[in-house]
Amino acid sequence: MKRNRFILYSAIVALGFLWTGSSYISHMYRLQSFFSPEQVDIIALRWNYLAQALGLVIYALLLWRFPAIVSKRRFFVRMMLLDAAVIPLALLSGHPALVLWAGLAMNLLHGTVAAAYLTLLGAIVPPEQRGRAFGYAYAVGSLCTYLLSLVADGHLIKSSYAVAAYLLFVGANILVVSPAEDLPKEDMELEDHEGWAKSKAMLLFPTLVLMAILSSVGSHYQFQAIADRNVSLELSRSFYAIGLTAAGIATDKNRKMGAVLCFVSLVFPFAQVVLRGQPSLMAFTWGLSYLILGFYSVYRAIAFVDLAGQTVRLLPLAALGLAAGRAGEALATLFPESVLGHEIYGTLLVLALFVPLTFLFFFVFLRTHREESPPPSDVEAVFQCFESEYALTRREGEVLRYLLMGHSNSEISGELYISESTVKFHVKNILRKTGCSNRTQISVLLRRLGASGTYGPS
Repeated sequence: MKRNRFILYSAIVALGFLWTGSSYISHMYRLQSFFSPEQVDIIALRWNYLAQALGLVIYALLLWRFPAIVSKRRFFVRMMLLDAAVIPLALLSGHPALVLWAGLAMNLLHGTVAAAYLTLLGAIVPPEQRGRAFGYAYAVGSLCTYLLSLVADGHLIKSSYAVAAYLLFVGANILVVSPAEDLPKEDMELEDHEGWAKSKAMLLFPTLVLMAILSSVGSHYQFQAIADRNVSLELSRSFYAIGLTAAGIATDKNRKMGAVLCFVSLVFPFAQVVLRGQPSLMAFTWGLSYLILGFYSVYRAIAFVDLAGQTVRLLPLAALGLAAGRAGEALATLFPESVLGHEIYGTLLVLALFVPLTFLFFFVFLRTHREESPPPSDVEAVFQCFESEYALTRREGEVLRYLLMGHSNSEISGELYISESTVKFHVKNILRKTGCSNRTQISVLLRRLGASGTYGPS
């Protein structure tokens, strides 16, 4: 069942990223017919990204306020159909104002659809598979965008025929979505976990915004240095796919590893400042930057999806990671060229962004990845004997350890990246199998097997 959900989600998002990402690029080419390169950059990198961020937030608010409606699969399908209806206006119109405003509407709807994808990730995909599901899906979508750009000698994605392709992809996406389940909508008892998750989200959101600004400022130097080298925007998607795949694997292997790799990748903007006077090297780092971007993309998504996946009532948080990224990328365009183009001012700007980001990321990291002291080897042996005697599963054994260390159900859900209802389910099974009514009785059973009182209450 878990495998089926992994494949289903990957297929949905791969198709979704293909038509939303490709139509975004086609719209950039369409804007070039009416506006100057400087104006196109502002529209595409500022206003369209802000529209996507707004769409992400709107979906989150709708899911929070109207869960009974928004959680339905048919609501998801209707959003995709509405998005598909706007795409022809944005890509085929001969009026500059309509191309502009329809493009903004298209990107806003792209944001709502992306939010639904991320919410689905938190709701149906097991925590240990989320990084790979998201990374693989986006990687496939990126590669297909590049392959699509090669059709008709590279002119399809720039032509009116691309609209027909996007509508076909939307239809295929709807067919793939059809067997998916509705989002869960029943409320759960949260105790203090909801407050903890929201406070963490308030710290994580500005961290991701700063990350996006720093990454975008570094990318500015690339755009300036390779503007005359005819570097393919679509080709960069292939490098993006490599980064997404690697980041997805690393994140599922170890959440801390994924976070650290993301932060290390943000050193890259410094390299852009140093290399901006060397166009030949900048052309090389163009692809490298997209590879590194994959680590940030996975981190910003999974960090919030893990929060959202704790309980049903927290699912609206799933979209906020990507919303923070899009908002930061848009804000980066507000820095004037007089600052970015100046050697000293540009360097100082990167440093000014990196220093507070380092502190914010440090606090987020500590709050997210709290270390627990490993149990002594003799106690561990007793635990293994206990698990074998009472036929506990691996996950039940993990829950038992945290129970006897005094953790609440909400704390265990945060440590193991599972919902609180799942924790309660495992606790119920542990008590049933052992014939105990509380954790104190379980501690007594352990002592009988020779365990010290390290893990149990005194």
